[in-house]
Amino acid sequence: MQPFSKPPITSNSSEVPLPPLQSRPNLSTASCAETLTKLGLKFNGQNGHKSLLEFLERVEELQRSRGISDEQLYASAYELFEPDMKIWFRQNRTRVTSWPELVNLLKTSFLPHRYDSEIYRELNNLYQLPNENVSVFIAKSENLFARLTKVPSEDDRTAHIREHLLPFFITQTADKEFQSIQELDDICIKLEKSRLCVERAGQVSRSYNPSRGNKPPLCAELTDSTPAVSRCWNCGKPSHRFSECKVPQQKKFCYRCGKANTTVHRCPRCSKNANGQEGRGILQPRQ
Repeated sequence: MQPFSKPPITSNSSEVPLPPLQSRPNLSTASCAETLTKLGLKFNGQNGHKSLLEFLERVEELQRSRGISDEQLYASAYELFEPDMKIWFRQNRTRVTSWPELVNLLKTSFLPHRYDSEIYRELNNLYQLPNENVSVFIAKSENLFARLTKVPSEDDRTAHIREHLLPFFITQTADKEFQSIQELDDICIKLEKSRLCVERAGQVSRSYNPSRGNKPPLCAELTDSTPAVSRCWNCGKPSHRFSECKVPQQKKFCYRCGKANTTVHRCPRCSKNANGQEGRGILQPRQ
């Protein structure tokens, strides 16, 4: 499967900055043309593919901030071009009937030869790094997808992104069907938080050393959502914790969760072996 995405956009210091994004009523076509003229947002057909991609990204930002529809943008498109591009637009306007069609024609005409093939190559070589935030990786992949002249379906993009996540996320989502990239992002964020919590619990557990006299960690200290200890794990009374208990220890229990007849190193919930840690190496690109 071949993937796609959106290019990063850099602002040109010579351009008039857009106002802050906010909710605005839709502009009339005449007001839209006047707005485009005042902002000086124009494409000159030069400076390679980055210039075109930056131009299209700026137009998209303008649409969101000013509430401009595709129909209004297409009707006012003449105002978006420098003189030479105005000639190109007049000659090619009969080939398109909408703003999306015009965008595709611009990409076809001004992006370099084999441009999509290069984007596919980048996507196939892009894998989540061991310490990379999963949401950032998904955003980077979507950014590449949007650069293509023809963006694949969301189902195809979702499947591609999932195949390029760390093995941990691939394993944890193997039995799930995602309806959107946003759903994949949301689930992976929850999985990442759970994984970090488990890793932190393992670190706290390993830091406990009875020979040094330090107090054993309590589950309530690990996460905000863990309920406080309600009874002493040694004598069973609710008035204190086991670390404060004056009764000689009568039974064996886990110092972290209170499970009876086990130790923190053998506890099925708290031991290092219970964390289910998996290898997190980087996947190799498909041949």
